[in-house]
Amino acid sequence: MRVLVAFDKFKDALTAPVACDLAQEVLSAAHPDWIIDLCPLADGGEGFASILTAAAGGTWHVVPALGPHGTRASAGFGLVDPTSLPPAARIRLDLGSAQRLAVIEMAAASGLQSLARAERDPWQTDTRGTGQLIAVAAGANAVLLGVGR
Repeated sequence: MRVLVAFDKFKDALTAPVACDLAQEVLSAAHPDWIIDLCPLADGGEGFASILTAAAGGTWHVVPALGPHGTRASAGFGLVDPTSLPPAARIRLDLGSAQRLAVIEMAAASGLQSLARAERDPWQTDTRGTGQLIAVAAGANAVLLGVGR
């Protein structure tokens, strides 16, 4: 049997890759003869940039950025060669002649996951850190920004 394991994150508990790995571990133990394919998913929020960057064979970069309360933090973004994307995705993203695509998620620097529940007040937070990530996406001439839902 061939099985596709495709999870999004379990908010505040597991990332999509960790959830897929755990499912593979359990299924493989119970059915060692099964072929198991993993496909972590993301809706644009946490995990979006790292999952897409890994799937496209890109490179991951971690840089200093401001968190939602303006405190120092670090956040990551991916750099991807657009030719590694499926043709339909390149067309859909209208990448034209872009040679390096930055893959960024707002959640990396501006996301609620970095705040305690009591601190999640939109009147007291901002997204400057996301702007910083866009600004430092070295060498990219196109940006794919995941905003979550």
